[in-house]
Amino acid sequence: MNDIGRWLVSRRLYMIRTNIIAHSEKVLETVENFINFIRNWSETNEIDYALYEKIHNKELEADNLRRKILEQLSEAKIDPDIKSSLARIVRQIDWVADWALEASRLLSILSKKDVSKNIRSIMIEMAVKVNDTTKTLHKSIVSMFSDPFKTLDLADRVERLEEEVDDLYQKAREIFVNNFSKQISSIAIIVFHTLDAIEMMADKCEDTCDCIREYVVISR
Repeated sequence: MNDIGRWLVSRRLYMIRTNIIAHSEKVLETVENFINFIRNWSETNEIDYALYEKIHNKELEADNLRRKILEQLSEAKIDPDIKSSLARIVRQIDWVADWALEASRLLSILSKKDVSKNIRSIMIEMAVKVNDTTKTLHKSIVSMFSDPFKTLDLADRVERLEEEVDDLYQKAREIFVNNFSKQISSIAIIVFHTLDAIEMMADKCEDTCDCIREYVVISR
């Protein structure tokens, strides 16, 4: 390969790495906007549709970047295993934004509905912990191309945070049963699916870290 060829390959790899980090930032911004959205709903019992649009737009921006990265990877002259690993990382973290948007859609149905204070509180607790999980995941992705040991340490932290979300989810189930023990209403079904969507955000953070560990191993 001549100097121009090497420069082109290097440039393409740089753009892929830059876009993977930018995609992770968009996912994090989606989750951060979701935190503001659910807090506003909990405090006012109404939906801030401007915040909903922000979540929707950030998720769409992340989706567009994901497609761009996959196109770049398909054209890149790199090891097929590394290419597949990076594609899986991007797909898994994109699910975090997808579930943030889904949780927002479900919460929109609960506008002005009678949802108990303890249900609202556990939702906020879970969402805040998910936000911490996503922030740590983003740090792991940022360091992924330069510091494998730091990356793995951050991935382990993500896993521990995800376990804390699981504990809160179990607590939420108990609260749910106590609140809706006498009857299962349409509101109860939406509340349950909202709790599930929030928990899925954390699950997808953990799934992304499994892919990050795989990348670190095969790229060394």
